Formats: sequence, C-alpha cells, structure tokens
Amino acid sequence: MIELRMYELRLKQKDIAETLGVTPVKLSMILSGKQKPDIHFLKALYKKLNVPADFILEHI
Repeated sequence: MIELRMYELRLKQKDIAETLGVTPVKLSMILSGKQKPDIHFLKALYKKLNVPADFILEHI
C-alpha cells in the first residue's frame, strides 16, 4: 500500500519517509520485510497517507 501511495502521489521513498517521520533506511527495511513497523509508523500511515485502518490491521 505504501508503494501504491508513492506512485499515486508521485513521491520518492525519501519523501514518504519524511512524511511518515522515519528515516529512509527504516522505511526501506519495513518495505523489504526486514523490520516490522511500530505503532507510530502505522499511525502515520493512517493519518498522513490515508491508508484505511482495516487494511493496516489485516496486514500486520
């Protein structure tokens, strides 16, 4: 979903990381599955990128 939002908003990974309040490295690790997202990251997804809460809950 993050990658879809990146495409829709025409933003780069570093821009999305800044929007979500994480470093580009942390975002990269989350996207690759090497790190699990924390609650602050998930909350930012919901509030700042308008990712539906039910989608987030189903995919964590």
